[in-house]
Amino acid sequence: PEGCNEYNIWYDRHIGEQWAHRKEMIAAETRCCVRKDAGRTKAEERHGEAAYCCIFFARGCCVNGSDCTFLHRVPRPADDKTLSPMRDVFGRERHASDRDDMRGTGNFNRMNRTLYVGGVKMLRGAEATHKSLLRHFSEWGHVDQLRLIPSKAIAFVTFTHRACAEFALEAMHCQTLDNDDLLNIRWAYDDPNPKAQQLAKEAMYDEF
Repeated sequence: PEGCNEYNIWYDRHIGEQWAHRKEMIAAETRCCVRKDAGRTKAEERHGEAAYCCIFFARGCCVNGSDCTFLHRVPRPADDKTLSPMRDVFGRERHASDRDDMRGTGNFNRMNRTLYVGGVKMLRGAEATHKSLLRHFSEWGHVDQLRLIPSKAIAFVTFTHRACAEFALEAMHCQTLDNDDLLNIRWAYDDPNPKAQQLAKEAMYDEF
């Protein structure tokens, strides 16, 4: 199609790829192991509190080790206070609207703390699946709420802090869990509940 040779840096793809058939998801070859992979990097010396997390560390595939100029650790509660609304935890620019596929950096016009989790397998029952999801997602920060919908094999995970949600989005996408679930992680749409919307507005006000 016309324009398909032009590259869209926001969507990280060539214009026209939306006409192609959707490719099947492939399980990630690496995963972040905080106990083994975390450690000091050059980011602390160069940037101090203004340093951003390493997106490749989050995906478990950073090859720079201690020479990396980004942080090799999970976000801390204090990071939300220093994090600009215009940037995500990896230092990428946030935008005024979400991407069509609801991935990427999210947008600065709403509080992004809830992740949509697709591809959940219910082989061991709802209770065991809920515990498994909570255990895996809690690695990246405190989880306020985890709502599992067995009939649709999906879940919604709400983190206390935005930085943790942004980290988990990259850390858990295309990962496999205890039942070989191949997870599809995206930003969740806004909750239509009026009370939830009011809380989201208050959180946005606090962020700015």
